[in-house]
Amino acid sequence: MSSSTTHPSSGDLTDFASRRLAPARMRLIEEHLSACAQCDRIVQTLRRSRQIASTPGPVAGSTEDAPPPPTRQQPPLDIDEVPEFLREHPRYEVVRKLGAGGMGVVFQARHKVLFELSRRQVYKNF
Repeated sequence: MSSSTTHPSSGDLTDFASRRLAPARMRLIEEHLSACAQCDRIVQTLRRSRQIASTPGPVAGSTEDAPPPPTRQQPPLDIDEVPEFLREHPRYEVVRKLGAGGMGVVFQARHKVLFELSRRQVYKNF
């Protein structure tokens, strides 16, 4: 799909907004949305209008679960704790630090297009 000439169908945009597409198709449409403001606005409108369920099912082929909600008040995120490559990541925004251990640090992150929460682990350099 060429991001400048061919737009996804309205059904594909709706399925993208509700995460009902296969991962490969999701990536293609995500790439298109990063270059096409018109289609991006359509997806944002679909999400805001609540035509898409607020708790959609899992992405086809996905095995990653959403992190559990915090059970206590989390301290504010110290941006200096977040590695620079993760602070400037094009797809993810770091929400909070989940924990640290001998192998590295785990952060909760939100996908900037899909608004899904996920975990991102940063390993220590040995």
